[in-house]
Amino acid sequence: MTKHPQRSHDSLFKELISSFLEEFVLAFFPEVYEEIDFRKTTLLPTEHITDMIDGNVYRVDLLFKTTLKYEDAFIIIHIEPQSSYKKGFQERMFRYFSLLYEKHRKHVIPIAIFSYNKMKKEETTFSIKFPFLSVLHFEFLALQLRRENWRSYLKQPNPVTAALLSKMGYKHKEKVEVKKGFLRMLVKLQITEAQTRLVTRFFESYLILNSEEEKKLLKEIPLLEKKEAKKIMELTTSWERKGMEKGKLQGKMEGRLEGKLEEKRNLAKKLLIDGFPLTKVAELTELSEEQMTEITK
Repeated sequence: MTKHPQRSHDSLFKELISSFLEEFVLAFFPEVYEEIDFRKTTLLPTEHITDMIDGNVYRVDLLFKTTLKYEDAFIIIHIEPQSSYKKGFQERMFRYFSLLYEKHRKHVIPIAIFSYNKMKKEETTFSIKFPFLSVLHFEFLALQLRRENWRSYLKQPNPVTAALLSKMGYKHKEKVEVKKGFLRMLVKLQITEAQTRLVTRFFESYLILNSEEEKKLLKEIPLLEKKEAKKIMELTTSWERKGMEKGKLQGKMEGRLEGKLEEKRNLAKKLLIDGFPLTKVAELTELSEEQMTEITK
C-alpha cells in the first residue's frame, strides 16, 4: 500500500480540522455542535496576538469566526504536539483566550487537542483565587487523543475520527486491526477523492505498518464481507496504480530535465570553443557558475 511522505505535525492537524471542522465538533463535542451554525462559520487567516505587557507575540493555531444560536463568536483550536508539551499549558490557554477576547470582544470557544502519547488526564482549568475570594475560574474544552478508545469510533462514518484513529489509544499489537478498521471506515465515507487522500495521508503519517504487518492485513481483508472487501481492495489498488503512475511521470520529467541540461552543456562547449566570453555563454545558456566551471575544466 502506498506510503505518504511525512509532513509537519501542525500542518497535518490544521489541514484535517480546517477541512472537516463540522465533523470534528460533532464527533468530540456534540454539545457545542448543537449551538453552532456551520453555514456561517469560516476559517480566518493565521492570527498573531501581541501581549502588551511582556511584548510576546502568540500565534493562534486555528481560529474560526462563527455564529451561535444567540450571537456571533469565535472558535479557537490549539494543538499541543507530542514534542513540545510544557508545564503551565492551562495558563497559556487562558492567555490565548483572553488576548483574543480583548482584541475582538466576542465570545470565544476554547478547544485544545493534546496529541502526544501521555495517558495521564490533563487539567482543563486555570484559576486565580485567595482564601477569601475566587477571582477567576477559566475552563476549556479538551481532546486528549491517547485516552480515546479507537474501537468506540469504528461505527461512526466520520472522516476526522477515521484519520485520528492513528493517534488514539491502541496497543502495538493492534496496529493491523486499527488499519483494517480505518479502511472499513474509509470506504463508507461520502467524501471526494481529494478528501480521501487527505484523510489517508494523515492516518498513514502516524500509523505505519512494516512488511509483515502489511502481509497480515492483506490476508485479513478478503475475510470481510464480500462487498466491503471488494471496495477496500479496489481502493488500495487505486493507490498503488496512482503511485506507480506518479513515479513514472516523475521519472520522465527528470529525464527531460537532464536531457535539456545536457543540450545546454553541449551548446556552452561549442560557444566557448568558438571564442565567446565566459560570462556571455553563461547568460545565453542559463547555466550556473558551478556548471560553467565544470565545463571549462
